[in-house]
Amino acid sequence: MRCPECHYRLKVNCPSCGKLVKTSWELCPYCEAPLTEKSQTLVNH
Repeated sequence: MRCPECHYRLKVNCPSCGKLVKTSWELCPYCEAPLTEKSQTLVNH
């Protein structure tokens, strides 16, 4: 989902469940999959 004026990405699809999530979120609220490299690093440690 993109802003109709500036085309900034407002939401992206979760790589795990495919639901739309905000780009600022670190975890998917639906399946709790990590959405950023930072959160993936934290989960792996």
